[in-house]
Amino acid sequence: MKQIRKLQTGRGAILCSSLCAVIIFLSSTGDSRGQSSPAQKTNRTGTYINVSSEVSGGPKLPHNGPDAIRKEVLDTNFIALIAKSAGITQEQLAMLELTPGPAKTEIWYALPTSVTSAESSAIERFSERLQHYVRERMNGHTKECLLAGLTNKVGSDINLQWFAANYPLLPSSWARITRDEAVTDSGNTARRKTFELVDGDIAWSYTFDFNSRGMLLETSQVKFDAKEVDPKLKETFATLDKELADEMKQLGISGQLGAVNSYWRLKKEKLKAKGIEWRSPAELNSGIFD
Repeated sequence: MKQIRKLQTGRGAILCSSLCAVIIFLSSTGDSRGQSSPAQKTNRTGTYINVSSEVSGGPKLPHNGPDAIRKEVLDTNFIALIAKSAGITQEQLAMLELTPGPAKTEIWYALPTSVTSAESSAIERFSERLQHYVRERMNGHTKECLLAGLTNKVGSDINLQWFAANYPLLPSSWARITRDEAVTDSGNTARRKTFELVDGDIAWSYTFDFNSRGMLLETSQVKFDAKEVDPKLKETFATLDKELADEMKQLGISGQLGAVNSYWRLKKEKLKAKGIEWRSPAELNSGIFD
C-alpha cells in the first residue's frame, strides 16, 4: 500500500514527520548516492520534495529553475556539505538514498523504516536543512549565497546573531542593518530592526519585531529589485520617486487604496524608457501585494 508524503516548499512550509504520510517500499540497501547492493533488502520509507515554481510561488529566474535545483541537490559534494552543516555522521548519511523522481520537478529520498532515536534525529536535521535550502533557492536566492551561508561563521555582532538564528542558511556577512527604531503605534511591538541582503538581481528586506522586554515577536521579509540599492542608480531612483510622488498627487490618486499599483506601473514605464528593466515588489512577491 502506498501513501504519499509531499514536502511543500512554498511560504510557511513545514517539515514534520508526524504530520506527513509516507511511501513504504522494498529497496536494496545502498549509499547516499543511491548506489545499491543486491545482497540485502530492507523496508524503507520514502518522500519527495517538489521543486516546481508553481508550488513555491517564488520568482522565476534563470538560476532557480527545477532542473538547476535538482542537479544541485543530487550532487554528492552538496549532500556532504548539507550533512556537515546539519551535524550528521557519514554513517548516518549513508542510510539515505537520494534519487531523481519520475517527474523532473521531484527529488526523492529514502531511509530505513527501523532506526534508532539518534539516527532519526540526525535524519530529521538533514531533511530540514535540505528542504530549507530548496525553499530558499525557489524563493530566489542564488546557489552561491546559500553555499556561503552553509559555511558561515557568525561574529560577535548581536544584530547579525539575531539574523543568523532566524535565517541560518543565509550568510550573515552579506546582511546589513538598515533600520533600528523604537515603535510606539504597533500593538506589542516596541522595537523594529530591518536588515537588507543583496543576492544577484534581487534584494531582500528582513524585519524583526521585538517587544519591550527584547523578545522576538515575529519576522517578515519582502523582495525588491536590487537595482534600487545600486550606488550607480541611486540618484536616478531618488529623482524618479520624487517625480512620481508629484505626478500621483496631480492625478488625485495619491494615498488611495491600490494607488501603489499605479505607482509601480508608472515607475516601470519610466525606467524602461531610460533603458532600465525593473521588477516591482508585486512581481517579486507573489500573493503579498495582490
